[in-house]
Amino acid sequence: MRANSVNDAGDEPYRELAAGVVQQACIDYLGVLKYLYETPKGKNHVAYIIEKLDLEEFFLSDRFEMYTDVSGEKLMHLIQSKAKEDVKEKIREQERKRLQRIGRTDREGDINGKDKEH
Repeated sequence: MRANSVNDAGDEPYRELAAGVVQQACIDYLGVLKYLYETPKGKNHVAYIIEKLDLEEFFLSDRFEMYTDVSGEKLMHLIQSKAKEDVKEKIREQERKRLQRIGRTDREGDINGKDKEH
């Protein structure tokens, strides 16, 4: 029984539950991918790889197709793209902050250095 094909009002709680399961899987998959992209050699790396594989198996399963009409493969690709973009943006932001600190440090160093000369 596909969640989106049910018209009986009594099945609404089940459709909501199915949507919640899919939504949580998407949130979990995004988090796992971001961790793996950001921390390629973390101490929990193997656990995150296993979680990633479990989630991918779910997205490609018959059970997933019962919950939604959305293609699991397309959804995974969208989440992968989002994770990559989020990580790239985080890296860009960290680099901007680092450059700002260096700029301030250099200026403060120059000012402090000049003050010490006088």
